[in-house]
Amino acid sequence: MGDRLREVDGTEAVVAGLRRNVGQAVVYTLTVAKDHTFLVGTSKVLVHNCAKASFPIPPTPGGMSTAEFGQQVMKWGRGDAEAIARASDPTLTKGYLDSKGVTLEMAEQWRDFYINEAHVRPNNPSAKGRAELMQKAVELLGGH
Repeated sequence: MGDRLREVDGTEAVVAGLRRNVGQAVVYTLTVAKDHTFLVGTSKVLVHNCAKASFPIPPTPGGMSTAEFGQQVMKWGRGDAEAIARASDPTLTKGYLDSKGVTLEMAEQWRDFYINEAHVRPNNPSAKGRAELMQKAVELLGGH
C-alpha cells in the first residue's frame, strides 16, 4: 500500500488498500517479456512488471519473536489445515486478540504478508491458511 502509480493522463494514483475477494472468477496471468511498462484497468493506470519479492516481516505485539506470535498468540500450527481450523476456533475473539496486543493494522500486515508469500512461494505449506486466519483476525478487529 502507498505505491504511487501514474494514470494515462499523467495524474498520480496511490494504492490505498488491498481487498480480498472470495469466490470464483475467470482470471488471467499476464507475463510481459519485452515491454515491462503498460496500462491496466478502466482508468488505464501505468504499471511496471517486476520480479516477485517478499514483504518484510510484520510487527508483533510487544516485539515478541515471530515464532512466539505464531505459536502462542495466533496458534496457527503447521500447514494450511491447522491455520484454517484455528480461524474457526470459538476462542479466537476480538477480546482475545485485544488481550494479546494484536491490532487491526498488525493483523492486516500479517494477512497481506501471507497473501504475498502464497503468491511468491506457491509451494509454501502454510501461507494460504495463515492468510485466511489473519483475515479472520482482521474481521474480528473491525476491518474488511
